[in-house]
Amino acid sequence: MSDRIEALQTELAQLLEERMTALRATITTTEQLTREVLKTELEQESHIEKTEQLKATLMSLREAVGESRQTVQRLEAENLQLTRAQNELSQQRDALRETVGSSRAQCELLRQEGAQLQEENDLLQRQVQTLQDNIAGMKRLKEEHLLSRMELTSELANVSSGRD
Repeated sequence: MSDRIEALQTELAQLLEERMTALRATITTTEQLTREVLKTELEQESHIEKTEQLKATLMSLREAVGESRQTVQRLEAENLQLTRAQNELSQQRDALRETVGSSRAQCELLRQEGAQLQEENDLLQRQVQTLQDNIAGMKRLKEEHLLSRMELTSELANVSSGRD
């Protein structure tokens, strides 16, 4: 029996050794799996934090995009107003150029008319001077004739009265 007990003890030791080796392998595998699970959990937490950060960044970017869109709309409206104002100014400029051209033409016509009127005025002043000279000459002639007539009348009266 002792052989049998020894054989059983050897078999039990062998079984125990196998079970211990299997248990050690299982423990090693479990430790590795636990490390991997912990590593995965840590990575998951890191990813969750990054996700939260990215969500916050996304929200602020969405707000910035919204503000930028409003700014773009405002700038487009201002650009449209400026374009309209520029078009109005161009039209006013063109109208003023047309008015200036018309005014220049009128000025030239008025200068020409003024020159003609000046020539006509000069001619009329010369005619007035000539007429005044003629009137003055006629008055002198009239006075001379009256004087001559008076002298002749006086002479005739002297001759008639025999005084000469």
